Parts: sequence; structure tokens; C-alpha cells
Amino acid sequence: MNTPYTFEHTAYAGDLQIAYTHLVDGEESGDVVKVAGRVMLMRTQGKLAFATLRDSSGEIQLFALSALTEGFEELTKLHLGDWVGVSGEVVRTKRGELSVKVTSWVQLAEALHNFGDKWAGISDFDLRYRHREADLWANPTSRLSLVRRSQVVRSLRERCWAANFTEVETPMLNAIATGAAARPFRTFHHALDSELFLRIAPELWLKRLVVGGFERVFELGRVFRNEGLSPRHNPEFTMLELYAAYWNYNDMMAFTEELVAGVALDVRGTTEVEYQGRPFSFATPWPRRTMAELASEAVG
Repeated sequence: MNTPYTFEHTAYAGDLQIAYTHLVDGEESGDVVKVAGRVMLMRTQGKLAFATLRDSSGEIQLFALSALTEGFEELTKLHLGDWVGVSGEVVRTKRGELSVKVTSWVQLAEALHNFGDKWAGISDFDLRYRHREADLWANPTSRLSLVRRSQVVRSLRERCWAANFTEVETPMLNAIATGAAARPFRTFHHALDSELFLRIAPELWLKRLVVGGFERVFELGRVFRNEGLSPRHNPEFTMLELYAAYWNYNDMMAFTEELVAGVALDVRGTTEVEYQGRPFSFATPWPRRTMAELASEAVG
């Protein structure tokens, strides 16, 4: 139990779930692996103990026996949320649960605060937004949202690169507020003895790059708007802004709909999605309507 844990050759729970799908109920693989993660559930049945270990890829069951597992009693006293590293054989229990039959383990870090209900995760709305790190571990849907956001950003980049756009990074501190009409955040540069503004859009610098000969440029970066906030509106957020010389607004509309539909296919495998119980279709072509037409429809 007290043996120093090294992360060399540590496997991911999700990878083990895929690699050992062939194991039938009650079968042992003969393969000894190492896994590390957080204890999300602990059940003790006399000389047996079952725990759910979660890492960034998924979950796997830990199967411990008093006759086999070093420090069995200490293992059963772990708190929910504690980090552990374990070593043992990959097996599938008679009830069909893929498991690591623990021979040795070590506590990597202790959870000092309550980790939420073992079934519902963290349900307190305020706590979830103030402590996102706990929410991500306790609520799988939150973790999935972050993974998908990363996939969206990657897909946006790859599709812009494929369309011959050059990715750039432009200054966040500016002598003028730049771009849009939102209220800026103000700061002060002591070496320059000057007031500066956090950018509210990368627009002006991107246009300068077009003037400088870069015909297609884009930036995926943080922008800052010193206005209201809510669970759905943050004063700092990530914006994609792109410019293409010689395009008109029809060209930009066509590229935008292909970009959004393509990202949906990359991330979800479909252009048909549901949000808050409502179906949405990103399939192209999108309907194109003037503001006057839409306003007339809405007011009759």
C-alpha cells in the first residue's frame, strides 16, 4: 500500500473497457495493469470490497479481497473523491462488470471536502458554477460538455486551415477598445504610463493583416466585454473571427453554414441535434431571409 506509485504504463479506464470487451462473465484475463483516478463509490461486503474508479476517460470497477489486496482495511476506509493508484489483474466479475482485481494500491491524494451524492453528483447550482473543478469530476455531463467544446475548437481550426486561412494571434491589450461597441475593461501599463483596454474584438488587427497581404486570416481567441453576466453569459469568452479578401457577403454566408454543419458532423456525427428538448438542424443549405421578411413574419 505504501509503495511509491509511478505513472509509467498506467492505463485509462475507457481504453480498458474497449480492450477487454471480449471477456465473458467470470473470466480472468491474466493481464496485470495499473490504473489511477478518483474513488467515486465504495461498497464493502465482509471480506470483499467494490469501488468505482473514475479517470478522464471513463470508469472501471475495483475488486478487492482481504486475502489478496494489500492494506484491504485501509482501502475500504477511503473517502469518496480520494485519488488512488492501483495495480491488479483485469477480470470480468460473474455479474458482468469489468474490474481490476486489486493486489496493491496507494492513496495519491485525499479529498478534504464532501464530494456530493454518489448517484446525483453535485446538484447545488451555485456550488457547481463556483467550483467547476468539483462539478467536472462529480457530474459526467459537465465533463462531456468540456470534451465536446475542445472537439468543436479543434474542428473549427482544422476546417479553417483546410480553406487556406492563416491562424494568427493579435494583441489583447490595446490603446483603443477595438472593434465592437461593447463597454471595455480598462487597465494600466506602468512602463508605458498609459491606460489600455482589453480587446472586445480582434477585428481591427485582423483587418490590418488583410491590408498587409494576408488574404485569409482567422483568430480563435479570448475577448472581454465589461457588461452583465449570468450562467449563460460571461464577460470573457472565446470568439472565432475571420476575414477573406475578395469575398462578398454571399461567400461568407456559404462558408459559415458549411463550417457550422461540418463541425456538427465532426463532433456529433450528424447535423441533427436537440437542445433543451427542441430539435435543431444544421444541415445545409440554410434558409436565407432578409431582416424585413423575418420582422414581417413575426408581427404579421
